[in-house]
Amino acid sequence: VNESEEVFVCGREGLKILHASLSNPEIEDEIFFKAKNDLGKLVSLLASTLSFGFRCCPPSDHREQEGSMSVSLLSVTLATLCVVVRDSILSKMIPPGPLEQLILKTCQ
Repeated sequence: VNESEEVFVCGREGLKILHASLSNPEIEDEIFFKAKNDLGKLVSLLASTLSFGFRCCPPSDHREQEGSMSVSLLSVTLATLCVVVRDSILSKMIPPGPLEQLILKTCQ
């Protein structure tokens, strides 16, 4: 995937909107409530996005066999995860399964 492809740009921009919504506790909008109501799915999606972000771009060198990372996608994904796990309420709402998935993906 190329970082300039529309689907990639739209996904990354969507994550930025999600991050902004979760980061500002004074603005509890529809995005905030949807994320909060399905936190397990959100954490699973962010874990998968994190894994994808490490290998999603074309290799930067012709000798590489695997793709290279997208710093911009990884940055917004990690920032969003940080908001969730640092929040004293949201962090306690993460179901064990998605939390385990997140830990496994980050330790690979």
